[in-house]
Amino acid sequence: MEIFLDSFDVTGITKYRDYIVGITTNPTILAQNINTMDDLHKQLQQMLQQFPGLLINLQVSSAKADQMVQEASKISEYGENFIVKVPCTFEGLKALKEIGKLGLKTNATLCFSFVQAKMAQDLGATYISPFLGRMQDAGHDIAEFVYKLRKVVVSSKILAASLRNVEHVELAVAVGCDAITINEQVFDSIFSQSLLQKGQAMFDALNKISYL
Repeated sequence: MEIFLDSFDVTGITKYRDYIVGITTNPTILAQNINTMDDLHKQLQQMLQQFPGLLINLQVSSAKADQMVQEASKISEYGENFIVKVPCTFEGLKALKEIGKLGLKTNATLCFSFVQAKMAQDLGATYISPFLGRMQDAGHDIAEFVYKLRKVVVSSKILAASLRNVEHVELAVAVGCDAITINEQVFDSIFSQSLLQKGQAMFDALNKISYL
């Protein structure tokens, strides 16, 4: 399973680099880390140099399909490490097919239904990102949804997003999602579970040898 860090922070990427294949970003995350396009360009160049091979998801900001395609073309100029995120809107899915023709990897984001997922898959999406946390907030049974989604999506990769806690992560893993994206808080929670900490503390107290 591929793990992405939902962040644009170099410190966080450095901390989790051994575990992740890449990062996911959205307009909210970028707004918290940069102020101008020049800032974005400089930080992307730094990341590409510091983290060779890191996959970077960048989301288009335009609302119209033709402009999304133009943005995708600009993103492609950064190199082969980039995945273009487009929303599962009417215009977004329209753009998805054309972006795929440019030979770019794509991520159909803001997916909330089987119909959206099936259409995105048929239009060639590399990844499809269901927003499980937001769906649960709206009262949906996300366990049932993601189990059924795994049967619907077969040629695109399911990248489970909006994972708010370890339980969401475990659900995504259990149903065989191809990828997940989590923030630093959720990442840390995986290693801070009480049983893990108690078990390690017990071993530490009993351990009388060292191989160093």
